[in-house]
Amino acid sequence: MGKTGFHRWMGIMVFLSLVWLNPMNGDAWAQSQTPVVTAESFVSVDKIHPGETAKIAVRLTIDETYHINARVPAEEFMIPTKLDMATHPDFTLGEVSYPKPTLRKVTFSEKELPVYEGTATLFLSVAAATTLKPGKYVLTGKLTYQACTDEACLPPKKLALEIPLVVTAAGNPANPTHPEIFSEKETGH
Repeated sequence: MGKTGFHRWMGIMVFLSLVWLNPMNGDAWAQSQTPVVTAESFVSVDKIHPGETAKIAVRLTIDETYHINARVPAEEFMIPTKLDMATHPDFTLGEVSYPKPTLRKVTFSEKELPVYEGTATLFLSVAAATTLKPGKYVLTGKLTYQACTDEACLPPKKLALEIPLVVTAAGNPANPTHPEIFSEKETGH
C-alpha cells in the first residue's frame, strides 16, 4: 500500500473509531437525546392550481454544537445529507437543489470538509397534475444526515418529512407566501 493509500486507510480508521467507539461523556449524551437537526417545510404559494408549479423549501436548523456533511462529502465513507422525496401520483417533483457548503477543518481529517452549519435550505419544485381535484394533499420524504462536532460524529439519522399542499380550482386565487425564502437570491433561480 502506497503512502496515499495508507493515509486514506488511517483516515477511515480514525473516523470510524470516533464515530462508533467514542464513549460519549454525559453532556454529549444529553445533547444526542434532543434533536440535533430539525426541518421545517415551506411552499411558495398558499394554494396550487392543477397544472401549475410551485417551489418547496426545506429549511434545516442545525444545533450550534454540530455540523452535518454536505450533499457531496469530502470522503466516500462519510454520510451525505440527502433529501429523498416519495413519489406521489398527483404531483411531479423536481430535483433537490442543495446550498453551497462551508469548508471546515476538523481533527479527524486532513482535508477541509464541506459541511452545513446553522441553517441550510434545500429547494425543489412541485407540479400539480392537470386533472388534480381541489383538496388537501401531503408529500412525504426522508432527510438522511450525519451530525458531527470537530472531534466526533453521531450515528447517521433519517428524519421523516411531511409537506402539506392545498390544491384549489383554477378560478380561485393563489397567493405567494414566504418571499424571504423564495426570493431569487435565496433559491438561485
